[in-house]
Amino acid sequence: MSRYMLCKPSFRPVDLPPAGTIYRIRSDDSGALLVIGITPGLENPSTSHPQSLDILVSRQAVDVIMGLVSEASDPGEIISGYVPTGQEGKDIRIILTRLSDNSISVIWGGLVSPAGGSESIHLGHGDTPDVISRHDRDFIFGSATPSSFSLFGLRPSELNGTSLMSYIHPEDLLRMQSCCGPLLSGPEVCRIRYRLKNNLGDYRWVESVFTSTFRSDGTFGVMMASTREMDTIVRAEQAARGANAKLNLLNGIIRHDIMNQLTGLIGYLDILSDIVEGEDAQLLISKEQGIVANIQSLVNLTRDYQGIGLYPPDFIDVDAVVYKVLSRHEFAGRIRSERSLEGLSIYADRMLEQVMFEIVSNSLDLGGDQVMIKFSYTITDDILTLIIEDNGPGIADTEKERIFSRSGQNCFGHGLYMATTILDITGIQIRETGIAGQGTRFEILVPRDGYRLTPA
Repeated sequence: MSRYMLCKPSFRPVDLPPAGTIYRIRSDDSGALLVIGITPGLENPSTSHPQSLDILVSRQAVDVIMGLVSEASDPGEIISGYVPTGQEGKDIRIILTRLSDNSISVIWGGLVSPAGGSESIHLGHGDTPDVISRHDRDFIFGSATPSSFSLFGLRPSELNGTSLMSYIHPEDLLRMQSCCGPLLSGPEVCRIRYRLKNNLGDYRWVESVFTSTFRSDGTFGVMMASTREMDTIVRAEQAARGANAKLNLLNGIIRHDIMNQLTGLIGYLDILSDIVEGEDAQLLISKEQGIVANIQSLVNLTRDYQGIGLYPPDFIDVDAVVYKVLSRHEFAGRIRSERSLEGLSIYADRMLEQVMFEIVSNSLDLGGDQVMIKFSYTITDDILTLIIEDNGPGIADTEKERIFSRSGQNCFGHGLYMATTILDITGIQIRETGIAGQGTRFEILVPRDGYRLTPA
């Protein structure tokens, strides 16, 4: 048995990251392994980077990875290994790539039959349905696994010397270039879905994970890609989004009918208030009117948030979103602001604008007209903190957690609770850290793989 296989492990497959998860790892001065990025986002949003690897996975898994790290000593080297689970047929395969002298990527695979040991990845092997390919900085194929025939309809020898970009759907080229651009300036990881053309001219959805490696002198080495077919999954997701769109249309029709009925009810209550005398009767009518107003508010809430999850998340220009929110007629002439967000994009649901609207609305409600709101960000330990602070009265310590929960609706409405839900879709956290009496300070915490910075 290999020294990377341990007997009687004490963990289960569910304790490890799901297949397709990518860890970016570096070693500290003591040789310990630190996770500096995870793609896709963490299932546990409270985890921040960098984190010691042995906090995120079991000791047995750490030992396997450390063994592979010692074997993959040269930038560009790729090696695979197996994490045992102690259950028959349930080893987990991982693929480790040394991106640079002090940077490593680990791709977690699915459950496989027990194999043991470790092996270098040779691109002539056809033991995986994924297409593993090697490219230069212009995406020219240098080599590929035989499984390329299942995706491209072409053998590796027919792919060699051609550019991957020539097989990509024209509508996906800009996204591909945006995702892979950073790979050319440093060891990075890019994960992207796009449409790939086969030899018959048909396009199918695939997902690729790109990693770039650099030599010890800092020059570009090679780009590796692992590509798998996703056509069935993507089409199912598109069908689900289509169904959601139809449900939203139906919800809109029903919501319109409910509002019409409420409008009639409000009118009759107003008439009743005019013709009925007596304090007790007027008190009951007033309570009924309050209930109707609450129902109207809830119906409007379903309108404002009906788009949650309707479209896939994307990298969104934060400064453009904030500018659009501040330009809304509700805030015209009532808010002073300062923005320092140029070049910042974060990976979020398309309803990020509604999140900013709720935060700005709360600042205006608490701080009153001419409240000053400042927007900025900081980066610490690869976590980006988007800061939104004002000079209003602030929020009491006893309310800081409750404003984000459904129980906080009486004081702050449902808005901040829904904002938390929207951000959580892509693993983003939000908290309030201001000092009561000095203003509110909302901090939105974005993981390393969830933001991009471009020169202004």
